[in-house]
Amino acid sequence: MRNLFIAIILLSILLSSCTAATPEAPPTSTPEAPPTSTPKPTWTLKPYGTLKGCIYYAGELVDGEITFWDEKGIVDNLTTQVVDGCAVFSLPPGGYEVEATYWKGEDCSGGCRVDERFKFEIAMDEEIERDFEIHPRNAVEGWAVLAEKDDYQGLNMGDMLVDYIDIILMRQVLENSGWNPDHIHDLREFNRETLQAELDWLEESADENDIVFLFVAAHGSYLRNVILWHDFFADEWLQIPSQRRLLVIEVCKAGEFTNSVAGDPSPHLSVASAAENEYGWKGLEEEGLPIIGGVFTHYFADALENPDADANSDGLISVQEAALMAEEQQRAYLHDVVLVIPEWVELYHTIGAYPEEDPTYPHVVVDDTLGEPLYLALDAYP
Repeated sequence: MRNLFIAIILLSILLSSCTAATPEAPPTSTPEAPPTSTPKPTWTLKPYGTLKGCIYYAGELVDGEITFWDEKGIVDNLTTQVVDGCAVFSLPPGGYEVEATYWKGEDCSGGCRVDERFKFEIAMDEEIERDFEIHPRNAVEGWAVLAEKDDYQGLNMGDMLVDYIDIILMRQVLENSGWNPDHIHDLREFNRETLQAELDWLEESADENDIVFLFVAAHGSYLRNVILWHDFFADEWLQIPSQRRLLVIEVCKAGEFTNSVAGDPSPHLSVASAAENEYGWKGLEEEGLPIIGGVFTHYFADALENPDADANSDGLISVQEAALMAEEQQRAYLHDVVLVIPEWVELYHTIGAYPEEDPTYPHVVVDDTLGEPLYLALDAYP
């Protein structure tokens, strides 16, 4: 029993010496977070491809607008960010066209654009960078000479005193179409010298993309025998740099005078109120008929502002469309209003014409080498 007691005491001492004291934990401290920095912008927008477009006007980076098209039309709702003053777009893989526009620069009030759309294909994760150089817009302007002769005293030709109604109508159409009134010259009682001076003015004023319009109303015999049209006009007309030249002749046998420029190698549009062997009609007040002045001009001016003349329903009325409508209306007026009066039928017979025998008389002659519609409304040319 005594030995058992001693063994218990020894075991107790042994266990107490083997138990290690728990050391105090050292003080803890939270390490400082590394300083944060704003990440540099990137123009890689995953997972699409990206295009970075920079617009420059006169060599300076500017804030404009970039528009994209795909096979379905304008692409909207693109993810966009601005990097270094340039726009970055996220684009699904595929084919696109892109165009840049700028408004605020000199001559850019209507919007200046790059010369051509940029076409490209973009793949997943591909990065494309493009600079757009914007140039001042060469706006389309209109320049016109409206020539009419009413008084033929001393020339052995009948007067056509209509208070210059033909050029009044044409001026109104042009001003309604956005033409600067100072760019429209009325030439009343013109002769060769004054007509050539006005052709020189057109040559000096217009550039290639402008519209140049020469309107002439007179006796055909005055152009042929007094003005000597065929001696000078074709060369003068060719010198005008515009690629949108319009010649409208309202005289008897008008096709004879537009034919003089039929071989012009530059783009042009000529409209004759009647063929070279036909006589039109210019109404005088004393005749008591509804239309005073050139019948073709009356209907032509009206058609240029008549929605019914818009044959292709594009919302714009071209000169070609207006001439077509005016031809039909002039023909109906001649046969339904003028030629129902025997006095006027006999007048035609005295000059060797028998229009009552041809229901399609007279024929408007159009010589068109433009290859596109010609609009007098300047807002048709953005």
